[in-house]
Amino acid sequence: MTKKDLQSYRQIKREIREIESTMRELDTRIYSPRVPKLTGMPTAPSTEQGSAQERAATALFELREKYNAAIEQLYRKAAIIETAIELVDDPMQRRILRLRYIDGRSWRAIGARVHLAEASLYRIHGEAILTISKI
Repeated sequence: MTKKDLQSYRQIKREIREIESTMRELDTRIYSPRVPKLTGMPTAPSTEQGSAQERAATALFELREKYNAAIEQLYRKAAIIETAIELVDDPMQRRILRLRYIDGRSWRAIGARVHLAEASLYRIHGEAILTISKI
């Protein structure tokens, strides 16, 4: 586990939220009723199999499957990072890693939370990075 891996955690979580939001929008498109346009003009029958709504629903279901696979992969990556942090023996190192990479707090906020000066935080953080890199 590297510092870069730890830094990717919040991006992974952000990506999961964005994909889940997109999936909710897809569900809305699939399951919300369509209001036909009432122009009074006759329409030609579709030459393709199924209605336009059925074709759109099929395409959206396929897209949803791809999104589900992407989300599963992202959750696995996040779980690996969370597990690596939990395997750090020192409680203060674990806490600093969680506050910095899981919660995304600034060094100043972390220092206030754990009652340490930033210089001490940097030292403990450096030790934590060395520890977690061996995991």
